[in-house]
Amino acid sequence: MKEKLEAFELERQQVCKKANTCLIIGIVLTVASFLLIMYFEEPVFILLFVAGLILIGINSSMKSKLTRRFKNEIIVNYVKSVYPNCIYDPSVGIHKDRILQAGFFKSPDKWFLEDYLKANYDGVDFEMSDFTFQERHVTTDSKGRQRVTYVTNAQGRFMIFDFKR
Repeated sequence: MKEKLEAFELERQQVCKKANTCLIIGIVLTVASFLLIMYFEEPVFILLFVAGLILIGINSSMKSKLTRRFKNEIIVNYVKSVYPNCIYDPSVGIHKDRILQAGFFKSPDKWFLEDYLKANYDGVDFEMSDFTFQERHVTTDSKGRQRVTYVTNAQGRFMIFDFKR
């Protein structure tokens, strides 16, 4: 496991260098296109702007792919080594209604669930997952335009334990 982690760390460093280079070049191109458009009326600067946005998107894509690979290769193997008969799924979580049954949170307008783990430790069954609950806020400006934002009102890891009596 340690060898896999070290190899992944080397790959992560290389990917981060490439991704950060894309980000910096993308930001420079985007800012440069705005500055040049103010002084010149050439359509070429629109291409600079688009190229900058594409490079910023590549940065985001590279980092999210790396995160998914880390969860699917490294974390899954580690969790399986600690809890041999577990169920781990990084893309789902404990159902929202089950979290709301605890009575700690009000019903969210938007929610995100991930890193579901169901296992047994020392005879105690447990489930856990990460969650984020968001509430919708609508504001109206003086011209009557509405703006919708989502505010996080609960975030963390929710755990359910089943103690044998």
